[in-house]
Amino acid sequence: MTLDNLVGEVEGAGVILQLEGEKVLVLYPDNERREKLIKQIASLRAHRAEVAEYLKTRTEIPPMPPGVRLVSWKLRDPPWF
Repeated sequence: MTLDNLVGEVEGAGVILQLEGEKVLVLYPDNERREKLIKQIASLRAHRAEVAEYLKTRTEIPPMPPGVRLVSWKLRDPPWF
């Protein structure tokens, strides 16, 4: 399973992966999902550096296409469970 698929599976189950500096925080909505996803989270922990890099690149702002001008932008925080 690729890192992209694994992160998608975990986030699809309601877990939030958040980057703070170089640390990856794992926020669970409840204990039931924590127990259910223990193997996937263990796999992510085994590849911490790759997960941190993946989260960094995912949050970077892509460049604007030629001929397009950004007028305004309001970045929002993701909803918490």
